Amino acid sequence: MSDDKLQPLREQIDAIDAQLLALLNQRARVAQEVGHVKAETNAPVFRPEREAQVLARVAANNAGPLPSSDLQTIFREVMSACRALERRITVAFLGPVGTYSEQAVWQQFGQSVTGLPCISIDEVFRATEAGTADFGVVPIENSTEGTINRTLDLLLQTSLSISGELSLPVHHSLLTTSGYTAKEYSEYTTDSPVRTNERAASSSMSLDPLPNVIQSGFTPNFLLIVAFKSKPFESG
Repeated sequence: MSDDKLQPLREQIDAIDAQLLALLNQRARVAQEVGHVKAETNAPVFRPEREAQVLARVAANNAGPLPSSDLQTIFREVMSACRALERRITVAFLGPVGTYSEQAVWQQFGQSVTGLPCISIDEVFRATEAGTADFGVVPIENSTEGTINRTLDLLLQTSLSISGELSLPVHHSLLTTSGYTAKEYSEYTTDSPVRTNERAASSSMSLDPLPNVIQSGFTPNFLLIVAFKSKPFESG
C-alpha cells in the first residue's frame, strides 16, 4: 500500500529532476557564452562580487522549505561548475591537503577548481605572483591568537590585491595512541592554532579519537589574493 502512495510522488520527483537537469545545462550554455565574451575583453573568469550578488539574491528570494544556507551551497557549486566551463582556475593555499585552508578554498570557490597546496604562506604568495595559481588563500587572523603577522608582512611587500574574505569556524579534537580516556587528562597544551591545524592533517600516525572530548574552536579569517593582469574586478 505504501508503494502505491509513494510511486506517484517518486514520478513527480523524477519529472522535476529532469527539468532541473535541462535548466542546469541551459545555464551552463549561457555561461559558456559569457566565457567567450570575457575572452574577447580579457575579463576575469572569477567575479567574487557577482557571485556574492547571486547568493544574496538566492537567500532573499527563498520561500522555503529549504534553508537559505543549503540553497546557497547548491548555487555555489552550480556557479563553480559553470565557471570551470569558461576556464578551470587554480587556487594556491596553505597545505597540505586536508587542512582548514583547503576547506576555505572549497567554501569560497566550490569544488570545480584545482587546488595547489603550498608548504608556507610565503609559497602561496609566490605561486600567485608567478601566475602558477590564479588565486591564493591565506589565513589572516583567528579568534584565539589574533592576526597572522606573516600574512600582513607579505601583503605589504606584494603587488597582489585582496579580492575577498571568508570566516571559517574550526574545531579541534584531542587524539591519542596511549589508550587513555578523556577523563584521565587534566591538561593539554598546543602551539599556534593555525600551524596546529595544518600539521594535524599531515600526520601519518594512526590515531584514535578520544570519546566525549570537548572540542575547542576558533574562527580564522582567510583572505583571497589575486594578481590582476590587466585591471581589477569591475562591478555589475
